Amino acid sequence: MTYVEIQKNNFETTALQSLLQRIEILEKELEELKKSSELIVEDKGAKLIIQGIIQSLKSKDIKEIDVIDLHTKSNLPLIQISKIMEELETEGMVKEIE
Repeated sequence: MTYVEIQKNNFETTALQSLLQRIEILEKELEELKKSSELIVEDKGAKLIIQGIIQSLKSKDIKEIDVIDLHTKSNLPLIQISKIMEELETEGMVKEIE
């Protein structure tokens, strides 16, 4: 390798490392943003929100929805949505399909 090739390789490596560090920082910021943007509601209120979404979808003749769709539409934490969906399933309001 010539001196110029080595310098070019060093420059590319440094630039790549810098980009990778920036990506890591942005990924962390995105995770924090996701956490801070989630709606914080007691389970009773969250259940009403989810039931409203389900009713809205049923009125549009949509019969299947997953937890990710509920999260997107409600902005509630996934853990809370899962817990409420289990309650609704126990109450016979929804049923899980695989």
